[in-house]
Amino acid sequence: MQWVRSSIFTDELVEHLRNDSTVLRELLSNFGIWDHSKDPKILKLVELINKTHKSQKVLIFTEYKDTANYVSESLSKMGVKKVEVVSGSSSNPMQLACRFSPRSNANLVGESDKSLEQIDVLVSTDVLSEGQNLQDSSVQINYDLPWAIVRLIQRAGRIDRVGQQSPNVHIYSFFPGDTVETVLNLRSRIRERLEKNAQVFGSDEKFFGTEAEQSMITELYKGHLVDEDDSENDASSLAYEVWNEANLNHPEIAQRVLNMPDLVYSTREHEVDEEQGVGVFARTERNIDSFASINKEGKVKLLTAHEALNFFHAEPVTPTAMRLDDHFELVSEIVSRGLQKSDVTRGRLRGIRARIWKRFNGSLQSAEEHLGNALDSLYTRPLTSEAESILRGAMRTQGDEDVAALIISLHLQQRLTLASDGIPDPLRIVCSLGVR
Repeated sequence: MQWVRSSIFTDELVEHLRNDSTVLRELLSNFGIWDHSKDPKILKLVELINKTHKSQKVLIFTEYKDTANYVSESLSKMGVKKVEVVSGSSSNPMQLACRFSPRSNANLVGESDKSLEQIDVLVSTDVLSEGQNLQDSSVQINYDLPWAIVRLIQRAGRIDRVGQQSPNVHIYSFFPGDTVETVLNLRSRIRERLEKNAQVFGSDEKFFGTEAEQSMITELYKGHLVDEDDSENDASSLAYEVWNEANLNHPEIAQRVLNMPDLVYSTREHEVDEEQGVGVFARTERNIDSFASINKEGKVKLLTAHEALNFFHAEPVTPTAMRLDDHFELVSEIVSRGLQKSDVTRGRLRGIRARIWKRFNGSLQSAEEHLGNALDSLYTRPLTSEAESILRGAMRTQGDEDVAALIISLHLQQRLTLASDGIPDPLRIVCSLGVR
C-alpha cells in the first residue's frame, strides 16, 4: 500500500495534471504507438552489434532504468541474441556482470553460475559504471551522454583496464538528433559541460570521433563557470581548479587573497544581460557557506554554488568600477532578508540531498513511518559528511526500499543531518561584489 502526503494535492496540481493529460492524449493521437523498429538509434545499435562488431561482446550504458529496459527489449525484438539488462532494480547485478564477462570475473563465478548462459550484449544503467571488471568486452556504447566527464571515464574504464586482451577498445556515443539539437542546443551544452569537467579532472581522454569534437574537450573553457544543472560537488571541483590555477599563474594575487580580512568588497562593470546589484558570500561559524544577490529593484535571490562562481568571476585584468552608492545598504538587505540562519540550508536542495528528496518525497511506504521525519530533517539541515558518503554510494547501487531503510536508520541514530542543538550559529560576511 502506498500513500502520498495530502499537502501536495492543490488546485494548481490538479490543473497541471489535466494539462499534462491533454498534451499526452494529443501526442498519442498524432503519432500513435511508438514503433521501436523505426527508432534510428535502435537501428544503429543493431547495425553496430550485428555488423560492425559481429560476434563481439557489447556493453551499452544509459542513465535511466526505463531507457535500459526499452533498449534491451527492442534489441531482442530486432533479433539480437543473448541480451540482458541490469539496473538498480536487478536482484543480482554482480551475477549478470559475471555472465557477461566470465573470464575477467573467474574468481567470482560460483559453480552454480557456470551453467548459466553467457550474455553477449549487456544494457546497463550506471549501476555497473564503477568497480566492475567487464573487460571481456572491447566495445562500449553510450546510448545517452551524461553531463559529467568522470561518468564517461568510469564507463569506459569498465572495459579499458588491466586484463583487456583486445589491441583496440571502441567507445561510441550517441548525440541528440538534429531536431532536438535545434530546439535545445543540447550538443553545445553537453560539450561545454564535458569541457569544464575535463579541466577539473585533467583528462586527456577522447570520447568523440572528429578532430573538432576532440578539441572541444581538451581546449580550456573560457566562458562563464556556470551550469544550473550541475551538482554542488562539481561546483566545488571547479572552484578548486580555479584556485589551483591562480596559485600557479598568479601566486602574488593568491597570497593577497589569503591575507584579506572579512567584509572585503569590490565592484565591477556588468556583463551582457546582467542586472545592477550586489552579491554576497557569507559563512556561518559552523562553516556552512551561502551566496545571495540583490538587484536594483530589491529582489533577493539565493545563489547556487555555480551561480556564485559566475557572479564573482573576474580575471586579473578585470578593471575595478566605482562603488555603488547604496552598496552597503544592499548588503544589509541581503543579510536580513536572504541569508538569515534559518534560510541558509532550508529547502536549498543540491547534490545528494536533492537526489534523495526527488526520489522519495511524496511517495512513501506505509511501513516506513519514520521516512517522512527523516526527509523533513534532510530538507531543513545539511547532511553529515558520513551520511553523504554512505548515501552517495547507496543511491547508485541500491533499490528504493534499501535506500529508504538506510535513510531511516541514519536518522534514528542521529547520523543523517547536522544536529539542531539550539546553539546560535552566527553569520559572517566573507566578501561582497557590486555590479555596476
